Amino acid sequence: MEYVIGILINRYDWLWVITAAIIAERLLPIPAAYHPRLFIRNMAQRLQQKVLVPSRSPSQQTMAGVLAALMMLLFVAPLPILAHEFAPYPMVVDTLLLMLCLQWQPMKQQLTRFANTNHQQKQLKRTLLSPWLARDCGALSELGLNKGAVEAIYLRSFTDQVGILFWYVIAGIYGALGYWLLLELSRQWHPRLRKQHYFGSPLKQLRALLDVLPQSVWALWLALSSGGPWSQQHLALVGQFRSKARALVLVAASKRLGCELGGPAMYQQRKFRQPRLAANRPPQASDVITSFQQVNWHLQLLLSLIWAGIVSHTFWVVFAGI
Repeated sequence: MEYVIGILINRYDWLWVITAAIIAERLLPIPAAYHPRLFIRNMAQRLQQKVLVPSRSPSQQTMAGVLAALMMLLFVAPLPILAHEFAPYPMVVDTLLLMLCLQWQPMKQQLTRFANTNHQQKQLKRTLLSPWLARDCGALSELGLNKGAVEAIYLRSFTDQVGILFWYVIAGIYGALGYWLLLELSRQWHPRLRKQHYFGSPLKQLRALLDVLPQSVWALWLALSSGGPWSQQHLALVGQFRSKARALVLVAASKRLGCELGGPAMYQQRKFRQPRLAANRPPQASDVITSFQQVNWHLQLLLSLIWAGIVSHTFWVVFAGI
């Protein structure tokens, strides 16, 4: 048994780090006001104000965005690299850094408060939701608020958890940190905001490229475990979206919750259209709580299956003498 445990620890250290980071993030959430994310966002905003000149040509604005991203990378990278390289226990440092990258609990806490707020307090609900959406929240109705919250939970379940974990498995802690920084900058310099269209486009395109494989896998996992077979209508809805992986996530969420999602969204008073996922009813505040429960269940089930497969394989290899 000790030999088996030794194999599991030495050969699958990445899985121990992932499991420990997820548990630590759930039990010890860092308040948003003290999280390094706030420092990154403030620094990105100040850098954008200095280097972005809207009167310049689109190509110059695009180049300014690329150079700004490289400056942020060069400024942020040294500290975690030094902490990892010179740490006596690199697995502990990896766990702490990965926990910082995940940070799912602040969103859960704020949107749980959103769901428990009286529907008549629309302004408070808009304030609670706005940090998690790039779209305009100031004029959203009760339907729009609930819909935006559910979509944010399901879409961020990939970016804020699965995407980071995927790149940790592929490229180690530096891959996870790089993806996290790219994620934060692409949100801060969102290209659908009129002033940042050209400035933020390169990061958005790079992120879309990096997301193709892991988001497709996560979307298929949600689809397979969403209950019941998919009809031709569901597949037709997926085909109407520009991003098929994003569409699979939203369609799986709509199908599992049984509520309407999608439809147009406003960004700085400009309307961007996307297909409406019609269902039997509009989303309710209770669907926000249910969404968190379902996303956590999907992630825990996936992690449990990976653990079960690795442990079973290890026992089989040891006792079969291979």
